[in-house]
Amino acid sequence: MKTTSTFAKLIVLGLLISALLVYAASHSRASGVAYSPGSPPPPSVPKKSLPIHGPFEVSSVNLNPSGGGSGSAEDESPVSVPVISGTAGGTGESSGPQTPKPMVSFLDTAGLAGGDPGVAVSNGFVLVSDERDGIALYDKTGSPVGPKPGTIFPNPFAISSLFAQVQGDVNSGLIAPSGLPPGFSMKLKTYGDVRIMFDSYRKRFWIYAMLKSDGYPDPAQFVKYPALKLTRRDKAAVAVSKTEDPRDGFYTYWWNETIHNGECNMPAGCSDPVFKSSGEGADYPSIGMSPKYFLASIGVNRRDPTFKTDTVQSAQDWIDCKTPFTENGQTFNHCGPFYVNLMVADADSLASGCSARKNGPPQCATGRAFPLFVDANNFITDRTEDGSDFTTNMARGVKPVVMHGPQTADGYFVNNFIDRPDNEATKSKIAGLEAEIKDLSKALNGASLAQMPALAQQITKKQAEIAALRKTRYDLVVWSLVGDSLVPALYPISSFTFDHFYDWRIVLNASARDGKVYSTFNQCWPGVTDKCYLSIRVLRVNTLTGKTEIDRTFGLNSTVDDKPSDRFHYSFPGIEVNKHGDMVIVYTRYSADKAQHLEVRYSVWYHDEADIRPSRLLKGGESDYATGTNLGTDTAGVAVDPSDDEAIWVAQSFAAKDLHAKGYRRIAVGRVFGPSPPRRAPAGN
Repeated sequence: MKTTSTFAKLIVLGLLISALLVYAASHSRASGVAYSPGSPPPPSVPKKSLPIHGPFEVSSVNLNPSGGGSGSAEDESPVSVPVISGTAGGTGESSGPQTPKPMVSFLDTAGLAGGDPGVAVSNGFVLVSDERDGIALYDKTGSPVGPKPGTIFPNPFAISSLFAQVQGDVNSGLIAPSGLPPGFSMKLKTYGDVRIMFDSYRKRFWIYAMLKSDGYPDPAQFVKYPALKLTRRDKAAVAVSKTEDPRDGFYTYWWNETIHNGECNMPAGCSDPVFKSSGEGADYPSIGMSPKYFLASIGVNRRDPTFKTDTVQSAQDWIDCKTPFTENGQTFNHCGPFYVNLMVADADSLASGCSARKNGPPQCATGRAFPLFVDANNFITDRTEDGSDFTTNMARGVKPVVMHGPQTADGYFVNNFIDRPDNEATKSKIAGLEAEIKDLSKALNGASLAQMPALAQQITKKQAEIAALRKTRYDLVVWSLVGDSLVPALYPISSFTFDHFYDWRIVLNASARDGKVYSTFNQCWPGVTDKCYLSIRVLRVNTLTGKTEIDRTFGLNSTVDDKPSDRFHYSFPGIEVNKHGDMVIVYTRYSADKAQHLEVRYSVWYHDEADIRPSRLLKGGESDYATGTNLGTDTAGVAVDPSDDEAIWVAQSFAAKDLHAKGYRRIAVGRVFGPSPPRRAPAGN
């Protein structure tokens, strides 16, 4: 009788496990059901204070003209940039009606350098920027804006003049380490990575620039003066316009871009055991906006000041960021560790010039910094595809989101994430689940028939969890700022790779409205294994339902303008969305196997259409200026027009040709959607 009972138990158990395995397979993450990571607990993100210095008031009389860029601006009409269609038949983009023509298009005539283009739009003005040289102000027909009656206003104006008071205040407080070469100057005078944005909540323009140390001296100097390793300084210079007309002046501020930047001149660090305060370098800032806060992020590496530089070669290794560091048991030949510094400042306070005090200048509320290390345990990809190298560029890859309208969070940051099964948190979770299965199996041996189904279900569920954890997962991580905490949510997306040190597979920008977050990044064209054709990934996730709604890749060639055999790189996209939910994605494009005439294109995805439309040429390339994947630009300019919340403005670099047939970068600007353009005033009026 006992043998029969045991045999019956085994039959019931087998049937139960088979049924549960079928159920688990049909409800796996691959089926499209929203994924909740349930594995390691969310990381605890450190919070640091962010002292804000200022305000320093700047009027138009304080501004100086910009020296312009490397090319020459031709004397041509900035409007009516031609839109050209070629032969049809490409297969990389979608089919169907083409993206609409721009309502307005013009070329920068201010002589900006063309690198890292930016665009920001108020009700009456269009602001255009380059990486470091200047800011140009246009009206909405593309005409440069002059001064108000009885005033002066240089157009374009120099970044160095906008932040002259900031620079003076920074330099007056710099603390130099002892042991520097005679006559060595710590003063900061170099600007870079300019970013601009219009704040639709407060109706203000924001301008961000890095104020940073010059390049490192000759390696031989480090042998004699090792204290040079302690001299790097990186400051955020931030301006907010007093009104939505930049000619009315600005409030300017500054703060540290890295934790404790320049506060400690001891090689081993001072009071903070985690975030060393010397030898750090920051790069590639991004900015965003929320109803409450001005948001920014920047990548930070650490050239270890304790690394010996007693030979010219070791000093060169230090300069080249070849100072090994170890993370999660693996050593990488890079300076490190790397972290992303997420910065949050009270936008209302800065926009109003901060609060007045009874005695002395206004006092600005201290902001917050959230330094997040590049580590898979922090939901940030930390290794390349084969595991042999560190993903240093991910330090640039957590982006602040530009928010529109009412929001459920105080702010958003986003990044893409490859969650490989061999990270420490996953291995620990698997070990815990295996131990639980072992205990449940013991309990099953002595269980009654009535108890067996529940125990078998628990075992099968944990086996399914282990199977899922042993697969590489791909996610978009949305970090919600809730009070003083950053709370991550993971949204499943299709696979992508991070397989080379110089490949920028990071989210490049993001926008949010109506509970949905839109983002874009570059990846290799799917299915091609012997080479990489850069293509564009478009994502939309719904923070209210927890679902990934759009995950689309396009590139290779156009179904309207190109032959099927044509191959192109689609590079450095920017994305925005209007009040209807219509998306515009702008990017550069250049041939993968012919002369690299860098051109500007954009694509539209209407909210009520099933797919993105074939791209539209905004400005064709005129020369084969520059080579390589980057082609001298790291950003795209894209902005919603606040006057109707419908039109979307774009700006991107193309390869222009000057009057001497020399190639240079130039910025093309366009407006998609919105009303017909007003008539341009006759010349001389």
